[in-house]
Amino acid sequence: MKQAENGKIIRLIATIEKDLSDLETLKNEVVEIDIHNTHPRILGSILHDFYTGIEKIFLRVASDLEGGQPQGKSWHKDLLDEMAIGLDGIRPAVIDEELRMRLEEYLRFRHLFRGIYGFQLSQKRLEIIFEDFENIYKDVNHAIKKFIEFLRLIE
Repeated sequence: MKQAENGKIIRLIATIEKDLSDLETLKNEVVEIDIHNTHPRILGSILHDFYTGIEKIFLRVASDLEGGQPQGKSWHKDLLDEMAIGLDGIRPAVIDEELRMRLEEYLRFRHLFRGIYGFQLSQKRLEIIFEDFENIYKDVNHAIKKFIEFLRLIE
């Protein structure tokens, strides 16, 4: 039984590390583009992919360590909120409260992006969101790597 649990943690670490690698690839795409002269639809797609990648990690944590993801209409928000809460005997918080609040902006954008046409996106609003992109990427990357350290201790 212990070996099966270890295998589950090892697999979780490997999949999270792959997701982090994908987020880094996405970050590198952002560095290469001129945000002020890139079509809003492209910028929106990048932001959508970025948050979706982060959410994928959170879903893996919820599924593999907690037995499932939140349910209901607000499950995306509930999942983000839960990642900022430590669960005694299960796991520490994956992100801190300050990062959770910053990621809420990306979650709200993700919902907007999925609900409108690309030509309806505001270039100015996208530029504002992108101003913090590199910092939030670094903070997410740091938080997830710190969480992986925890997982390595329990494997």
